[in-house]
Amino acid sequence: MSERSCRPWSPKSAPYGKVYRQLAARTPSMDAHGLRFCQDTSRAAAELLRRRFGLADPADLRPRLAVDLLVAAFHCALDAWTSSPGTPTRGDLATHLRTACAALPASLSLTVAPATAP
Repeated sequence: MSERSCRPWSPKSAPYGKVYRQLAARTPSMDAHGLRFCQDTSRAAAELLRRRFGLADPADLRPRLAVDLLVAAFHCALDAWTSSPGTPTRGDLATHLRTACAALPASLSLTVAPATAP
């Protein structure tokens, strides 16, 4: 991973982030590269949680699930941000991420019933 890929976006780079995400959504190889990076990063983050909080049992799924839930929330936020009209900002993305994270607890207790056939 290069240093450049880890640098935060500047306010001027946010529109390019939107264009990149739109292009990746239409280009399977770009999307696959992003998914692989996300997978590797998620595994590293889960391992960091295990070490930092003394979760020694490698079969404990909680660290990985916690990371994956945050990643899923970020992907939802990124989808909403990418499809928003106008020129995106980092603040807009942060707002979408806060909204997605706020929905996490209710998503874990969501109950549904089958829809009735028309």
